[in-house]
Amino acid sequence: MGNYEAIAYAVMALDELIKKGNDITTQKLKDRMLYLMDMNSESGIYKKAQEKGLI
Repeated sequence: MGNYEAIAYAVMALDELIKKGNDITTQKLKDRMLYLMDMNSESGIYKKAQEKGLI
């Protein structure tokens, strides 16, 4: 995984946690990132983050 893909996972996870109104903790962010890594390919998550204007 490259730096840009790692950033894409992070911003998508953070965006989802914020939209759900959850308190943001390092554990919740890590858990959401791991979930996104299991559910999305690196290129797929990068494309989704671009479409949302997050990167």
